[in-house]
Amino acid sequence: MASFLQANSGFSAISGSPCSMACRPRSGNAQAQPRSPPPGVTLVRWTPPRFGWTKLNFDGSVLHDGSGRASIGGVIRDANGRVVLSFAERTEHAPIGIVEARALIRGLKLALDYGCDRLVVEGDDLTLVKLLRCESTQTRIPREMLDEIIWLLDSCDVCEVPLHHVIELGAILLVALVKVRLIVVN
Repeated sequence: MASFLQANSGFSAISGSPCSMACRPRSGNAQAQPRSPPPGVTLVRWTPPRFGWTKLNFDGSVLHDGSGRASIGGVIRDANGRVVLSFAERTEHAPIGIVEARALIRGLKLALDYGCDRLVVEGDDLTLVKLLRCESTQTRIPREMLDEIIWLLDSCDVCEVPLHHVIELGAILLVALVKVRLIVVN
């Protein structure tokens, strides 16, 4: 996992840490070999949008520990992978489908405010993605939220929701960082 993080996210291990020890070549001039993920784990790498487009990755998180905490976050990146803007904030506790929809709405509003009018939208809520792609009528969100999402999507010059939903390390890390407040909301 450390080698994946180092190769794909710009993180570097601290010398002498367990991560750097795991990534260190075993002998002299030998190259460190990337480790395979454990069985049942698929590593997914973020793919950039086409030139002239931006990509919104959004996610929501609901804690079921009695704390009533929920959070949303997202990242908008350009075709070179540079962060255009990001957001992370707490939101009212609700079922996960509603929290995911809040993250999408917040991300779309920020994208439009910033002038991102050619937008690819990716999230990990398969029910929401299928709904937006008109592949399903099943929804976990109120009609008013769906109407707002459709209005925001229509406000973009061009917007696509990919054929697949994404479960990516970046989204998992984003929610984890929100939970410990390492990301500051602008």
